[in-house]
Amino acid sequence: METCQRGLKLRVSRTSVDRKVVAGIAKIKEGLRRRNENKRKRPVEVFTRTR
Repeated sequence: METCQRGLKLRVSRTSVDRKVVAGIAKIKEGLRRRNENKRKRPVEVFTRTR
């Protein structure tokens, strides 16, 4: 019974959850890319000061 309910819940809320997950992954990837770009562009002193 529990597994059936869980499956139904997953099926119902899958689209919203997937969207959230995809958005989160995209945000994380963008953040990592930005951080790497900043490290490459700026000197270390500026980077540490802004943090």
